[in-house]
Amino acid sequence: MNQNGQAYLPEQQHNKRRKNVPLRILVIVIILVLGGGVGVYLKKSAPVAGKTQPSKQARLVEVAHYETETRRLPVPAHGQVIAARHLSLSSEVSGRIVEMNPAFETGARLRAGTLVCRIDPRDYEIDIALKEAALQKAQAALEIEQGQQRIARTEWEMYQREEHGLDSAGGSR
Repeated sequence: MNQNGQAYLPEQQHNKRRKNVPLRILVIVIILVLGGGVGVYLKKSAPVAGKTQPSKQARLVEVAHYETETRRLPVPAHGQVIAARHLSLSSEVSGRIVEMNPAFETGARLRAGTLVCRIDPRDYEIDIALKEAALQKAQAALEIEQGQQRIARTEWEMYQREEHGLDSAGGSR
């Protein structure tokens, strides 16, 4: 509302804002100039550290002569020692071990690809022969079943022809 108690019109509000723009810009410029001046003053009035040469000091050193020797030191400790890595070996086939690497023992390190042990091949060769025989038997049973299937299909077709009155030549009776 204006001084007379009347409501402002949108045009009057816009004109009042327009009058304040130069004043606002002037205030912003004054604040920036004052801030820049204070920054320059602080930069120029800052204390400067002087450069000095460090004084040379001799370091105190004691020289001792020691002799090397091998000695076992007892380390009193209690607890359980646990290996960092644990290895568990198992074979993919069953059989009796017939050869073992002499370096293979608890805590030993073996290079990659080193033969650890050899299993008697007879057990798994017999197992392979048994599995092959079972496979051949299953294949023979499959062939017999397929043959019986063909016979049954032929009999069924013959039965269907007789049911519908067709003779074996394909014509009707």
